[in-house]
Amino acid sequence: MIFSIEKVENVWNDLLPNLYIYFLETEMHRQGKFKPSLERYKQYQDIGAFVLFTARANHKLVGHCGMYITPSMYTDELIAVEDGFFVLKGYRQENTPLQAYRYIERELRKKGVRQISITTHLNIERLMAKLGYKKFGSRFNKYLEN
Repeated sequence: MIFSIEKVENVWNDLLPNLYIYFLETEMHRQGKFKPSLERYKQYQDIGAFVLFTARANHKLVGHCGMYITPSMYTDELIAVEDGFFVLKGYRQENTPLQAYRYIERELRKKGVRQISITTHLNIERLMAKLGYKKFGSRFNKYLEN
């Protein structure tokens, strides 16, 4: 598997089906209709506030992880917040997430990022502990009705 950083506009047509599967698997469909915006991703990417990490096997896009990068309001140090880590079924080998996160960390470190925050609906505590992440608080979501 080959990990890299790619421009959203260069992979958009390959990325959309994976985004949709991720959308369904994480029950984000409860928030509303699936309608990702290439323009919005590109806007964030162009100002350095979004990076798309990809995983490819035989040139096929089999995984992705988006990271939002912004200065902390408290420390002014760069922080990265994960916007979906996804690998297609059939490519979810045990070491794939480990390799992917190591690559992501290495690249974010080069960009000056000092902290990474990851949210998941899966039980990945062993993996995160192995990578040195600490569980920090809980996250609660509520979708506000109109």
